[in-house]
Amino acid sequence: GNLKGLWFELKQTFPEVLEGMDLNVMTYDLSSNEEFHECPDKDHCPLADQVGFFMDTYTKAGLGNAFVGYEIGQPAYPSPVHDKQNQMPLTKTALSTIMSQTQAKFP
Repeated sequence: GNLKGLWFELKQTFPEVLEGMDLNVMTYDLSSNEEFHECPDKDHCPLADQVGFFMDTYTKAGLGNAFVGYEIGQPAYPSPVHDKQNQMPLTKTALSTIMSQTQAKFP
């Protein structure tokens, strides 16, 4: 996710470099802590909505060769010591929603 700007600039400057290259996007380690503006906006705070929102930014940037990445188990962020209540672990329900609503856009 942090390299999206680099991928976008690369596509603009050297599109042939990205031809045939797939991007696996880290769409996890998300937080529900709105105090620190972790959610993209108030309507996209649940895990499945955040994943969809961030993956759509790749499409809008013309980087349609991006794929959803998943993290199984306890997220590394936010810290389970300092902010465990705002962690968003991947549940079966969220996985099902992400696969049907977001992953389907990035086959």
